[in-house]
Amino acid sequence: MRFTGLIHATGRTCEHQEVYCLQIKLIRRSQEQAGWLNTLTRITRRTHTVTPESLAILLAQASGSENFKDKPANCGKNFSSSVSEDLEMSTDFSGYWKMISNENFEEYLKALDVNIALRKIAVLLKPDKDIAQTGDHMIIKTISSFRNYLMEFDIGKEFPEDLTGIDDRQCMTTVNWDGDKLVCVQVGEKQGRGWTQWVEGDELHLELRVGDVKSKQVFKKVQ
Repeated sequence: MRFTGLIHATGRTCEHQEVYCLQIKLIRRSQEQAGWLNTLTRITRRTHTVTPESLAILLAQASGSENFKDKPANCGKNFSSSVSEDLEMSTDFSGYWKMISNENFEEYLKALDVNIALRKIAVLLKPDKDIAQTGDHMIIKTISSFRNYLMEFDIGKEFPEDLTGIDDRQCMTTVNWDGDKLVCVQVGEKQGRGWTQWVEGDELHLELRVGDVKSKQVFKKVQ
């Protein structure tokens, strides 16, 4: 994994030797540090700054050491907020969202073997999303005049999902962070099933997948 682009994007270059050394250490860390790299990516996207000291602290925490021996003595002390505060700055999906577009949804339902009568009803609906997020615990309510659906889970933990009311199947489901996006994998009778969810401004984007079929929904935040 290359880390140079992230450093450069913050306006910090490798002209300072201490930053370069930390950069190399981050590059060399393997999968066990992937979560910390994703965290640092999320921090950068929001704060637009990564200082040598914040990098050193992240590395110390990732290695389980309170005192990072390789931390440069002259690391900058000009960052305004602590790393612990930055770590909390992941995407917050909380809010009430109203649908504004729904592309290729009937084909998605068809791929799930939903009968034609229900498909015709479903494509006429404009469901709302009511999302409550506390850390990595999420409750997503899909609300419509025809049928409601509740999904509650902890990010990174597999759980049994009852899809009664959608296609009446059972799945073993896992939702994980991919940068600022949530990626869901639903393992069951249908191959390649899942979804990806992310926020752009005041819009919630949701891509639904099953096999080779994709449907794209967009919601606008109203509160």
